[in-house]
Amino acid sequence: MNKKIIIIGAGSAGKDIANEIKKKEIFGKVIAFIDDDKSLIGTKIDEIDVLGPIKNIKEINKNLNANEVIIAIPSADKTKLNKIYNTLKRAKFEKIKILPALSQVISGDAHLILTRNINTQDLLGRDPITIDLKESLKYLTNKRVITPFKWLFLEYLFIYFL
Repeated sequence: MNKKIIIIGAGSAGKDIANEIKKKEIFGKVIAFIDDDKSLIGTKIDEIDVLGPIKNIKEINKNLNANEVIIAIPSADKTKLNKIYNTLKRAKFEKIKILPALSQVISGDAHLILTRNINTQDLLGRDPITIDLKESLKYLTNKRVITPFKWLFLEYLFIYFL
């Protein structure tokens, strides 16, 4: 089955991804761009329709039958990403991928290899907090910890094996 792909974002990152998919047909076919920019909606980019707005993706996809979406808006903040992601989940896409933030795109060019499945850290309203595991374990050593049942295994590891 050949994948039908929609790219969210008709900016330079979206265009770069679409061109790369077009060159390497094994990844599928880009069937549309979806964007909120009213000046782009209704136009074509490299013979690919630009549709929108993003909030209407469920209705738009009824005609397109795409099964994969790539969010290609590296400048989007967490709030916008969350909104887009929730809209895509409600539209029931099989696969949702994301292009990393602009700061993670080293050369400034977007490439298909940089896309990955979206994860919770992409949607957090803040940067994830890292905890020094050794320090945490030192604090817990030889102490009783009350935990929910599903965490008993971890409690066992912390208390009895350290």
